[in-house]
Amino acid sequence: MQHRLRLIGLPVALALCAVLAALSVRPSDAARVAPQAARQSDDGQLDDPARIASARPRERDQAALVEMFKGTGDIPEVARSAPLPVKVGDVQQFNVVNSLEDTSYVVTATLRYAGPIVLMYVDNAARVNQDAIRRSARTFETKIYARDRALFGPERSPGVDGDPRLTILNTPLSGAGGYFSSADSVVKAVNRFSNEREMFVIGINSYPLGTNAYAATLAHEFQHMIAANQQQRSPSWFNEGLSTLAEDLNGYVKQRTAQLALAQPDIRLTGWSSSAAQTGEHYGASHLFMRYFHQHYAGDRGLQELARQDAGNDLDAFARIAARKRPDIRSFADLYADWAVANYVNNRAIGDGRFSYRLLPRRAEASLAHAGEGMTTVNQFGADYLGVVRGPATLSFDGADSVSLTGTPPASGGAMWWSNRGDDSVSTLTRSFDLTGLEQATLIFSAWHEIERDWDYAYVAVSVDGGGTWQALR
Repeated sequence: MQHRLRLIGLPVALALCAVLAALSVRPSDAARVAPQAARQSDDGQLDDPARIASARPRERDQAALVEMFKGTGDIPEVARSAPLPVKVGDVQQFNVVNSLEDTSYVVTATLRYAGPIVLMYVDNAARVNQDAIRRSARTFETKIYARDRALFGPERSPGVDGDPRLTILNTPLSGAGGYFSSADSVVKAVNRFSNEREMFVIGINSYPLGTNAYAATLAHEFQHMIAANQQQRSPSWFNEGLSTLAEDLNGYVKQRTAQLALAQPDIRLTGWSSSAAQTGEHYGASHLFMRYFHQHYAGDRGLQELARQDAGNDLDAFARIAARKRPDIRSFADLYADWAVANYVNNRAIGDGRFSYRLLPRRAEASLAHAGEGMTTVNQFGADYLGVVRGPATLSFDGADSVSLTGTPPASGGAMWWSNRGDDSVSTLTRSFDLTGLEQATLIFSAWHEIERDWDYAYVAVSVDGGGTWQALR
């Protein structure tokens, strides 16, 4: 896609800010503007997997982005410096997300329980038994809170609200059983929909208060809150894998999504589809892998190391930890292969025991290979299991030696800027142009993007004050 922009005749700095985008830029022939000298690239680094894997986009700083684009300076990190002055019976309005429609709406709720660790609010439109509220709150305070923190580390505390207590809002939800949103952990000057609390929301239409399913969801969402403090940019498969493992390790074992993944083992472990139809399989695959890794290599004490080593983005961190026990594991691919075999054979008597683990609800589903020639495909870090009838058979495999980072070649020349990819990240390409004496100038650039709707954005912005403030161009 080619874009044409006009720039006024002033010294400007131009920034292309993008997530999941690839851009190639050239100044228009209409104005012979000399940018700063471009650094010559080493062609060898363009195809170096290690260099690409080590490239890390910057973490997104929401306050810095507001200051940059809105000119708002000195945004405070917290809304309060003292605990919330609340008591049971107080009424509060909260912004709640409808994940089906990606909209926000207001819920009016009453504080029904105030303990040393948690504040429990209940939607005024919902009828909930007080004993169930108290029972669930005490389960969290006496069991789940300490267990999750021991496994994964502490949450941000006292946080944006100045209160070490966590807020739990109980209300019916559409499209989710519960959620933690990092948007609630910033001040309203950064995100006007923020509730300015360390909190999560539980859908009591899916998980009624007082039940084990509700408690499991508390363990799950609290891990997400902890992850936001421990490692901001963890990808979905890794973060959700730890949250489902948190359910297991708090004693709430669920198998539904694991069953789905074993029925569709070609689901990519290290990806997360935007299709809701595959969400269950993704949850199940990441859950099973974390179960396997926890049982064989991490244990309770090793889970925080995964966060410290950024294992969700640096996959070989898993292999480095596993190699302490089994030195023949040299890469994440080796570890994945062991897990894939375990999902089918699950037998401790084979080899050194690595091809089995507890809580595997069933064997992975295999397809029968019919007589004659046939062909199939398999995803990266996905598995196909072929059942072969007795007798001789020949299996040929032809896999790609490499894959493209993007879905398009450069618009011109042999290279382009790749913004990298990742949650909660910012990538920028900035060049300075001296437009003194020009009445107008036109910048022409080509762009290709694959972004997540309502979550990822790309901007072209201009600054006339040396990068102090920026204006997004339309």
